[in-house]
Amino acid sequence: MESKNKQKTIKQKIISNVMTTSILLGALLIALMVISNIISTRHILLDNMQMMVKIASQDISANLHLLADRIANLSLEEVLTDENADIAAKQNILE
Repeated sequence: MESKNKQKTIKQKIISNVMTTSILLGALLIALMVISNIISTRHILLDNMQMMVKIASQDISANLHLLADRIANLSLEEVLTDENADIAAKQNILE
């Protein structure tokens, strides 16, 4: 009977050790995957954001240049600078 109890306890110890090791390995692999995914996501986002910021700044620059040209053209309109011109004519130019 004692040998059966010893076998049960040895069997239970082996099972518990294998389960504990498996759970720890699973948790370690999950943690490793999460960390590596976070790191790779940061690098990918950084690369994409740099490119997007460059494109956005070029677009803003082009829009500001067009806006400055339009303002310069409007300042040359005689109707807008004439004090005697009626509001309808000025509004017509602005539209």
